[in-house]
Amino acid sequence: MFHLSRFQQHHIHLAGACEYTCLGCNHVNVHEQIALPDTAKPGDWLNIYGGGIHRSSALTSLLINAKKRRLNARLFGNHHLLLMPPSVLAAVDELMIWCPSPSRKEFNFMVSEPLFNEFKKALNNNRQPNVTLVNRVRPLGFEVLPEFYDLCVEVSMTGLILYLPLEFNREQRRYIDRFKRVPGMRVLKQANTTSEHCFAVPVGINGLGFEFFEWRNALRQSLRQLPILGRIF
Repeated sequence: MFHLSRFQQHHIHLAGACEYTCLGCNHVNVHEQIALPDTAKPGDWLNIYGGGIHRSSALTSLLINAKKRRLNARLFGNHHLLLMPPSVLAAVDELMIWCPSPSRKEFNFMVSEPLFNEFKKALNNNRQPNVTLVNRVRPLGFEVLPEFYDLCVEVSMTGLILYLPLEFNREQRRYIDRFKRVPGMRVLKQANTTSEHCFAVPVGINGLGFEFFEWRNALRQSLRQLPILGRIF
């Protein structure tokens, strides 16, 4: 009920060549970490990310070992995660799928490949629960935020909006923050720093700020299920 496991998170960075070539991506192929953290305990969360982690030979064994140790495995990456074998997906508790843009034209431009139709088909055919679409809103894509919400509703997935406050004026920030009150949507401010992993991964994921964000949202979801408190939260 109190979701304190959200404060017990561990991280594994996998190398892997991604099918997307996103503008501004700084991901590099690093040495793969193929062992689970010794400090991980049953009920803890394990975040696995990098680039195209579904192409990593270490992913399947990591998920099998995580399941044996009763860890909650969460994967970050592109839509190819949804196409992994059911036997592999059975060991996954949550998928975070990168959505560069809900617009076909902008999506294909941002990833430098005509992959939107394939992306959309994977979303429509998905049978995996607990899937979140992640979009980092930029000034040029600010006006398509309602379309991102519509896409989440269409494919029955939750949404996570990432944004850098310095890129927007006060009114724009207030508009983005309003999505916090929209059912099924989350909003997370980003720090002004570069990262060596997929844009779907929040900056500072390995810090207390992200863990608090996770705990707060999980707690709100539980409170909303209560008859009286649900009207408040």
